[in-house]
Amino acid sequence: MSATIRNVASGNEAAIATDVEPASRQISAGADEKPLGHASPRATHLSLGSSVHRRQSPGRSCPRVVRRALPVLCAAMVLCAPQAARAAWAPSGEMPIYFWCGPPTRMVTDSTQANARVAEYKGAGANLLLPPCEPGVGMTAQWYGTQAQTDVAATRRVLDAAAANGIQVIVGDARIEKALSGDLSGLAGVISDYAGYPALAGYYVRDEPSYPQLAGVGGVVQYLQSNDPGHYGFVNALPNYASSNDLGGKYDSYLDAFLTQTSVTALDYDNYREPTSYDNLVAARKAATAHNVPFRQAIHVGGDGSLPQPLTPQELLKPGMQMLAYGAQGVGNYFYWSDSSKNTATGSYADHALIGYDGERTSHYDWVSQNNAQLQTIGKQLLNARNRYTFQTGSLDSPGMTRRPPGARVRISNTKSKLTVGVFDATDGSGHVYTLVTNRDDTSSVSTGVQLGYASALPEVLSSSGAWSTVTPSSSGPGVATIPVSLPASGGILFRTDTPVPATAEAASATCTIAGTVSAPGCPGFDAGWLGG
Repeated sequence: MSATIRNVASGNEAAIATDVEPASRQISAGADEKPLGHASPRATHLSLGSSVHRRQSPGRSCPRVVRRALPVLCAAMVLCAPQAARAAWAPSGEMPIYFWCGPPTRMVTDSTQANARVAEYKGAGANLLLPPCEPGVGMTAQWYGTQAQTDVAATRRVLDAAAANGIQVIVGDARIEKALSGDLSGLAGVISDYAGYPALAGYYVRDEPSYPQLAGVGGVVQYLQSNDPGHYGFVNALPNYASSNDLGGKYDSYLDAFLTQTSVTALDYDNYREPTSYDNLVAARKAATAHNVPFRQAIHVGGDGSLPQPLTPQELLKPGMQMLAYGAQGVGNYFYWSDSSKNTATGSYADHALIGYDGERTSHYDWVSQNNAQLQTIGKQLLNARNRYTFQTGSLDSPGMTRRPPGARVRISNTKSKLTVGVFDATDGSGHVYTLVTNRDDTSSVSTGVQLGYASALPEVLSSSGAWSTVTPSSSGPGVATIPVSLPASGGILFRTDTPVPATAEAASATCTIAGTVSAPGCPGFDAGWLGG
């Protein structure tokens, strides 16, 4: 008796093949470009006038980046400082999920308020708390200038509340912004004020530095990580639609320079424009693999009015699922707390944030919290896995999309469906191979057969509760199982096999016809008629 697997959890690609080049060798576009490197005449002074998409400050139209000269900080500090130990990005075993930005200081005036607001933030599916977007908290000193002062007591209340709620914190402080302007005198005080708090993950340094700013930003990161090696510096890279002037050339070279010069321990960036996001995922995966760091993309779950407004939970879920299929190991969300007051006529907030300016939850809070739970269920399974390849079925309507690689032992029967499939190899010695199948259509569900190769044991499937169980295929043969799958709009499903399928096992099959499939692996026509060969 066949059973259709229904899984509302969204996720990334999975893998069952070992006969395709690893991602680090497959993704080679742009490899012949010369890296930007550390030294450049343009890197001697950092102009902070670069901004691509603007996060609005509360009730203001100021961009998050203001023009300010930033000299390169001590080259010896960048080149010679010891590598910082990796701090915990999130509680053990969890994929990092964060929001731009955290609860405002006016909402955490005492420990009771702080505990309630941090618990609410965690309730939205987040486990990494970023600073609020307001004067004096570091990230928004980019908007307001370095004259703003940080409320250290409020930041400490949030750190205590985060520890009580089991999440980590990136702290912001205006003294870090002053360091970017050349005044390092306050950094020792920043470390002294926060380093002893168990919930501290690291320090917010800069959002979207342009290429000329990288060396100076790296100097501050190096100072913080050298003097507090247990915590890291958080810097958010530019997206691929930034201007060539801001990037200093081609995007691949910018990302290489970003990771080399800033010394961050993860590649974080925002991309809110779907036509460019797939190409950006390919570039981020390539750079992160080359530098042996994880990457994370912030996705649009609200907005400041200048961005398209998502209207459905499925529209909000889709980019997160697609990220996971490309190997992202964390999810950022933009944004959490509203910058504007409620419209008295409509009773709603123009920016569709999760929390309104006055502290009320909007409809997006429940949507995004449910979506983040789905992403966490799948994402934490892939923390110890490396993306081997990702491909699409249906129309290839965005740069960065590609067809199934020849010889892959995962195949989709409904080739007209808009699916993204990711294949992963475990890096924890378990021998597992993961296959993540996701629906790119955010308006319609899809049904298809997923054909997976396996060795001796049938593949397993991950339930929405995070439990693994053996699949019930509609047909199976030597080393191949065809599994009926029904995916909701923007949904995903994750499969796991115990070991890769040896190539010799495919060729050794004596049976070349399997009911309901084209033919067995190693037989004529195995690749024909599916995705064009």
